[in-house]
Amino acid sequence: MVKHLSEALDLRMKKLCAVILGSALAGSSTVAQAQGIAGIANSITEQTRNLPDVITTVAYLGGAVLSFGGVLSVKQHVDSPQQKPLREGLVRLVVGALLLAAPATFEALRDTTGLTGTSGLTNQKFHKIEF
Repeated sequence: MVKHLSEALDLRMKKLCAVILGSALAGSSTVAQAQGIAGIANSITEQTRNLPDVITTVAYLGGAVLSFGGVLSVKQHVDSPQQKPLREGLVRLVVGALLLAAPATFEALRDTTGLTGTSGLTNQKFHKIEF
């Protein structure tokens, strides 16, 4: 029963990710009426402006689902260790944890390097270090 629940959860996760990505990309598309290369570049920039939010949402959802699936897989291993290896559950737990931590890590990296979401690199001045 737990195996059936895990397979159903995996299938629903795939469908949910497809719906989220499809709606996000379809909702952000505009009619391409660009004039020249600059217009095309501006159009692409406007259409992909929400892409980091979509990636963050997919990472959080994927991390939550994989973590839950990992817990179910570890439970299956506890119930019957010969039929279900522990490795599968641990891999799901680790990947789920990495996906849950990825958005926060990327935001910290972006803030540390001075990258902003819209204007690229910013000119940040270093403060004088005194001993």
